[in-house]
Amino acid sequence: MNEAHLQKALSCLCPCGQIKTIVPEQKVLERNLPRCNAYFASLKVKVSAALIEKCPELKVIATPSTGTDHLPVSQLLQKGIKLINLRQHPEFLKKIPSTAELTWGLLLALLRRIPWAFDSVRKGKWDRDRFIGQQLCGKTIGIIGYGRLGRIVADYALAFNLKVIVFDREPIFDIKPGIKKVSLNQLLESSDIISLHIHLDEPNIGFLGAAEMDKMKESAVILNTSRGAVIDEKELLERLEKGRIAGAAVDVIDGEWGCTGRHPMVEFARRHDNLLITPHIGGASYEAQQTAVELTAQQLKKFIEEASLEHVY
Repeated sequence: MNEAHLQKALSCLCPCGQIKTIVPEQKVLERNLPRCNAYFASLKVKVSAALIEKCPELKVIATPSTGTDHLPVSQLLQKGIKLINLRQHPEFLKKIPSTAELTWGLLLALLRRIPWAFDSVRKGKWDRDRFIGQQLCGKTIGIIGYGRLGRIVADYALAFNLKVIVFDREPIFDIKPGIKKVSLNQLLESSDIISLHIHLDEPNIGFLGAAEMDKMKESAVILNTSRGAVIDEKELLERLEKGRIAGAAVDVIDGEWGCTGRHPMVEFARRHDNLLITPHIGGASYEAQQTAVELTAQQLKKFIEEASLEHVY
């Protein structure tokens, strides 16, 4: 975590012991982590179960994120290593709308074909008729996962005069007027836009697969700012290729760590204009990063002081 604007947020850890800041690269992490008692994790690098086996002194990992798929959570539990993350602070998270805001940026960019229109203008063209898009008003958006982010996205949808339907495996309480709870099948069959806001827990791996996609309208589009693995990407690409699904805009892809541009999703997006990908920037606003790192660092400081640890990396 070496971004300049985050150093102040991490300064509370200075009295806690010996601190070393390293660049978020796999080999650098593998070289340094075995000597640490505590690790303030970066989303830019993945920690493997094999690496944890080489870290006998590691007592705690703190990550300023809700997702933990960059960490071997089951291995940490087995080893008794404390995991600190933002999902433990739901009231704090309600104040962080950055990912929900990006969801709308992706949706508008996809339906109004903004990235491709801009690219055309940069090439010296002014071809208005080539980039006729779709308006949002009157369409139906289906939100899968009506938790913190799902609720914020639903609120934004009402402002755009969309019909809003939601599905969640957990009981849903306090639904606002204008938002309707439906079954998953109803959502898939009725939605013009489907937006995923579910955690990458075991039951949600491949949540949107072939069977689910085949229930969707051919004119529907998919948004994913959750995690790449909640969608069966192979099945998605096949349907985008055939026009069985009109489009998709995602901020995440499965196996995104160390992505070199050879990922099948990226390769497809190079050749087609119905798939838009951003590099996991949902929470990458200055405000969200600053507050998330501050809270996580404070929680890590508390744990270190109570456990009398040293060598914080």
